[in-house]
Amino acid sequence: MTLAGQYLGHYHVLRQIGRGGMGEVYLAEDSHVTRQVAIKVVRNEQVAYPDYTTAQETTRLFQREMKSISQLDHSHILNIYDFGEEKVTGGSLVYMVMPYRPEGSLADWLMQRDNPHMLSPEDVGNLLTQSASALQHVHDRNIIHQDVKPSNFLVRVNAEHPTYPDLFLVDFGVARITTATSTASNSVRGTFTYMAPEQWSGAAVPATDQYALAIMVYQLLTGVVPFQGRAEQVMFQHMSIPPKAPSEINPRLSPALDAMLLRALAKRPEERFPSVSAFASAFRQALTYDISTATLLLKPDPYVRPTASASLEPTVAAILPQPALPPLQVASPTKSAVSPLRYIIGTLLVVGIILGGVFSFNALSAKYTLVPRTNVTTSPITTPISTKATRVSTTTNTSPSPKVNAPAPTTENTPGQTTIPYPTYSDAEVAIKYYYENGSDFRGKNIILSFDTLTYHSQTGPVTQPQFLACAQYTFALVSSPDVTHDTARHTFTFQYDNGIWSVIDMGNWNSC
Repeated sequence: MTLAGQYLGHYHVLRQIGRGGMGEVYLAEDSHVTRQVAIKVVRNEQVAYPDYTTAQETTRLFQREMKSISQLDHSHILNIYDFGEEKVTGGSLVYMVMPYRPEGSLADWLMQRDNPHMLSPEDVGNLLTQSASALQHVHDRNIIHQDVKPSNFLVRVNAEHPTYPDLFLVDFGVARITTATSTASNSVRGTFTYMAPEQWSGAAVPATDQYALAIMVYQLLTGVVPFQGRAEQVMFQHMSIPPKAPSEINPRLSPALDAMLLRALAKRPEERFPSVSAFASAFRQALTYDISTATLLLKPDPYVRPTASASLEPTVAAILPQPALPPLQVASPTKSAVSPLRYIIGTLLVVGIILGGVFSFNALSAKYTLVPRTNVTTSPITTPISTKATRVSTTTNTSPSPKVNAPAPTTENTPGQTTIPYPTYSDAEVAIKYYYENGSDFRGKNIILSFDTLTYHSQTGPVTQPQFLACAQYTFALVSSPDVTHDTARHTFTFQYDNGIWSVIDMGNWNSC
């Protein structure tokens, strides 16, 4: 039942402007001061929630949201004007009154742009500075937001700088308040596209918000989120698959931005930046990358505030080869020849620059490792071919954990196709691991640790929905038996192409290939 036309206290409800998982949002007019406000309403009457437990939980989360926001006072967090409770037929409702932002959310603002898919790094840096400042304020008060995404930032258009809107963090409905005596909740809440690996098990920490913010920044820079698919597929990718470097999607992005963003997207919270403000500082420093000298300038940033007692190491460092030197001027035979000493010095100088670049790059790689992608796009051909490709595992961890990166192939000899290209080996491994651990008879019993070999066989079936067999030899762990840590087996896996993707639909008998 709509509330339009009714009064909640001294607020005249005009119309509904939104709806979320916990309630409805209405535009209303404050009759006391004659201003428009937004009112978030949660019903707890039986009509809205026939399950009484659900009604109680929804009301509890709403009250916790009000409690969370009441502790906050920040220029980039939407504040509360008022709250109350109103009796209605069959029960009651609680409501929260907030400023009305007619421009909508950051997601709405992006869709209204001429190019909604990506922003410049400078524009993203401005949005990141605001959002990180709000989240740092939240974390300093022992609150974890747990649902950072573009639709949870409202915007106010800045007339002087149209590309730099003001942001306001909202929706603390799933936020968690942490104290010295509190324990982590086992409940899993959030938006799966932006959820960090630890959040899926209900173990959110402040770095969880940093991860979600990094997903949002990745999306703003490239136009896409790093992990896509059904909820269970996205969960598997968050936990096990390294994201593609942003510059592989948007070549205009620098290696410094790649290194910075991939660190914020680390699978383990302790491997990310020590705080969201440190993450924002690293982004600002990456923007100072000087193309003319190919060196990222590292400057102390007074706005970096590491959480707890964590020391702040240099956030990002990237060194690329220097620009090419002008050609050596060699005298013609009719003029005096170049002296041997000058020639030797010039040669040593060039060699020194090259070696210096190599050593600097190696030193950088040891500290900031970019995970290479092995995806290869192949062109279809008309004759099916069966080809073997040996895979060498780079995984040494034998503990029963699904968080294993797909090993790089020693050969990228992807087999030929009829009309639809085969998946790359890394994509095929992801599909096999997901089916084996979630859809096969070994679901919940075994996990794949690494692949040793992967062999494609010819396609069969109709052209519009072809299938092929893949023979995979892999190392697995018996999760259900602590006495056995790992073993090796070979299986055939049936791939089928449907709706634009290859997926595994069946597997053969034990050691069937």
